[in-house]
Amino acid sequence: MNKHCLPLHSPASQQGSLMVATLLLLLVISLLGIASVDSTGLEMKMSSNSRVQQQVFEAAEYTLSWVENNMATNGYFKDPQISNQSGCSPTCFTSTCTNGYCFAGTNATTFASCAIGAYGTDPSADSTLWTSGSGRYRTLAIPGTALTTQYIIEYRCFTAKDPTLATSASNFAHMYRITTLATGEDGRSRVMLRSSVRGN
Repeated sequence: MNKHCLPLHSPASQQGSLMVATLLLLLVISLLGIASVDSTGLEMKMSSNSRVQQQVFEAAEYTLSWVENNMATNGYFKDPQISNQSGCSPTCFTSTCTNGYCFAGTNATTFASCAIGAYGTDPSADSTLWTSGSGRYRTLAIPGTALTTQYIIEYRCFTAKDPTLATSASNFAHMYRITTLATGEDGRSRVMLRSSVRGN
């Protein structure tokens, strides 16, 4: 009877195989860890961006509400200020939006013939209007934050005080449009909102 001897692996070669397997396992675990860290970092950035965007949106909303309430409290604006007559300073509605007050049109004080003219472009779409130091917008510091928003007020002639009736000598009110631009502290998040408000 012939006997066959099976080759035996030496302890040294077994230890070498174990070391290679261990290193491969460590490499896989390291790669998974790095991927997890990258994923967590991306999620944190997304969460931070979402928070900043929400903060900027709320700042823009706050500005619209504040301006509307301020206008109502102060009785809106008087006709001489709207008509751009001399002496209306500091609140003069002009076609160049001086100090954030805009009006491009004719016959501003007469409800029957007041007409909105053409700015050439919507004031809010003019990037030079929002440029720092332009003197063509107003600002509001948002309480509890480091944000300061910009806004303009446009005079839009007249509308019916009672919307169920036609505009007439006994049923008219001034119409305004407020546009605000809020920019995040990072300078990247920007929100522009607009609302229309009826005066008295």
